[in-house]
Amino acid sequence: MPLVPEPINCDESVKRAIRAISRKLGYTSSGLLAGLTLTDLTASRLVATDSGKVLESITDLTEWIIESSANQVVVTDNGDGTLTLSLPQDVHVDATPEFAGITIKDSSDDIIFYVDDDEMYFTGGAIPIADGMSIGLLLALTYKT
Repeated sequence: MPLVPEPINCDESVKRAIRAISRKLGYTSSGLLAGLTLTDLTASRLVATDSGKVLESITDLTEWIIESSANQVVVTDNGDGTLTLSLPQDVHVDATPEFAGITIKDSSDDIIFYVDDDEMYFTGGAIPIADGMSIGLLLALTYKT
């Protein structure tokens, strides 16, 4: 099968030129373009194919990223062909995130540490959490346990 298909309704000289290009490239080679401009696309945008396999520019990147559920990754379309991914709260080094509870397990899936509404648990046992008790006091009590 030739690399370049032969056109149907064209001059014989065009067909000969296309056959010569195909022979020069060889049947197993792939074409390499040094540059290509597609004027129907928008500059600096991702491209995809539509249902007819025609290239089109992607204008809404949020269509490519699926939000799995609330309180996870938030996808915001900036309206300029870019988007922002964020979390529902700050989690950087200087942030003070809040969680309803936390569980830390080892590679054997055994709980090493967890905190819920009523207690903080280390492998050494559970420690009840009193109203107003600071995390520092909890850690000190845990260390003594």
